[in-house]
Amino acid sequence: MMPTPPNSLHYAGLTTQCSQNYCTPTVFIKFSEFESGIEIETEEDRGHTGTRSLYLGEDRTKGFAAPSFTDRLRPEQGLEDFMYHILGTYQKQSYGTKTQEYIFTPTDNDLPKVSITHGFNYSTIGARGFPNAIADELEVTLDAEKPPEVKIKYISDFPEYGKTEPTLTFPSNAPPSFKSSQLSAYMGEVGGVNEEIDKIPCMTEGNIKISNNIDTSICAGTAIGSVVKDVKELTVEGSFKMRYTGTEYERLWATGSLTGTTMSPNNLTKSLRFKYEGGLIESVSGTDYKYTLQFDIPKANLKFTESESGDDTKTVEAEFKGATHLTDPIVTITCISQLSDLHITP
Repeated sequence: MMPTPPNSLHYAGLTTQCSQNYCTPTVFIKFSEFESGIEIETEEDRGHTGTRSLYLGEDRTKGFAAPSFTDRLRPEQGLEDFMYHILGTYQKQSYGTKTQEYIFTPTDNDLPKVSITHGFNYSTIGARGFPNAIADELEVTLDAEKPPEVKIKYISDFPEYGKTEPTLTFPSNAPPSFKSSQLSAYMGEVGGVNEEIDKIPCMTEGNIKISNNIDTSICAGTAIGSVVKDVKELTVEGSFKMRYTGTEYERLWATGSLTGTTMSPNNLTKSLRFKYEGGLIESVSGTDYKYTLQFDIPKANLKFTESESGDDTKTVEAEFKGATHLTDPIVTITCISQLSDLHITP
């Protein structure tokens, strides 16, 4: 009797898709969870047959997958690729001899297609390939006491089985993951924050979710398992919680002023920044460049609620949703690392 192989043997990798439907991974992801999200939709066949039985079986109508990764935030090990996949465009700037800055903003054109490979590393042809994947949703947790995590979900065609196992390669000198103690959060006036004066006091936890709100459909004449991925409105939303420090944020939300007394007809809008800043990469002309992951939302609609329980510590909870602001994108993500280029197949 053969022993059952452990799930710790499984791996996953990805790359931006080349000219074929499926490409060998250029980066392998460390992950705490991988979910394939395989779906096969069916339609029941029912008809009167002269008996009490109307059920004649099922027809398969559509097949697709929603593969997802969950892990800590790890620079240079797929994290920057995730940001590119969810937003679609970026600019790169180099500083000194090591530092690379990537600035990601939303695209109005097609999002990059991704090839994802998943296998268990104990069979030579046991891998699954998820072709034509598009990033659907990315969520990052923000916590003052727990290591931050990222979860990204893709929508892909139904996986192809029996792929040859690739050679697993992981960077030997990759930087450590971001720590809970490296989180800072800011809230300022619409358009941008000033880190000197706009720090959110005693934030304890929160999250950011970016979604492309993809729907799947099929066209006549296409192979079963291949789906059209309709990218809809880009949404950015989330929440955060902070200890009550004397500032009446609920009054600010309701009245538009910290001294207001009656409800305002206008929504409360602010600029938000959530930032992880890790170890030093290098100093260039007096500027220290550190491993960084930063989310900027230049215009966010906010709602504040103060806790009213008699036994717990008084807290303030905020919900936010990003909105467009003039020519600024709804969200900008900045990554600073030593990654010379994203893992993109020419």
